[in-house]
Amino acid sequence: FDDETGELVEIQASTRDISDRKEYEHKLKEGKEFIDTALESLPGIFYMLDADLNFVRWNENFSNVLGYTDEEIERMGPKDFFDEETIPQIYKKIREVYESGIASIEAKIRTKSGEMIPHYLIARRFERNDNIYIIGTGVDVSDRVEATHKLKESETRWQTLVQNDPNLVQIFAPDGTINFINESGARLLGFETTEEVVGRNYFELMQLEE
Repeated sequence: FDDETGELVEIQASTRDISDRKEYEHKLKEGKEFIDTALESLPGIFYMLDADLNFVRWNENFSNVLGYTDEEIERMGPKDFFDEETIPQIYKKIREVYESGIASIEAKIRTKSGEMIPHYLIARRFERNDNIYIIGTGVDVSDRVEATHKLKESETRWQTLVQNDPNLVQIFAPDGTINFINESGARLLGFETTEEVVGRNYFELMQLEE
């Protein structure tokens, strides 16, 4: 349209087959909706940290149980949720996650009101789309019987969550040995089953891809 007269001056158009892209976008949307639903249905708290230990994802239970707003959590780090005596143990466990792929600890988490709630926390190191994250879940262990049930439920839902992620999700040791990979990730690397990938070296596989 001409800016002054408002008359139609010219129409330019091009077409291309976007059916594959639309299908891919649809699958990504379905995958995101599934992940969002799964995270919010976890019986305990869920959190994700990036390589700089910034919180990049958490579920409603995390903010509701601990009493912090989303804006506050975005500015916080792991040390902000524990007392001074516990912080060294927390960072020791974070190093363990990076080294071995998984770690757990029982510790009291500080809420915004100052209450210290005992939680059993378990965290995993994984790579997704070439980015390394730590994801973790935690359950209130004030009631031991109920906590045991929630832990089992969280583990089951975690397995379902990553297996249904359409992207590559994998856990590997510092030497590159792949300890876990989801089905989509195995297919993206050119394998039919996850069993063909687990135990192999990630860096060697990447060299083969090149």
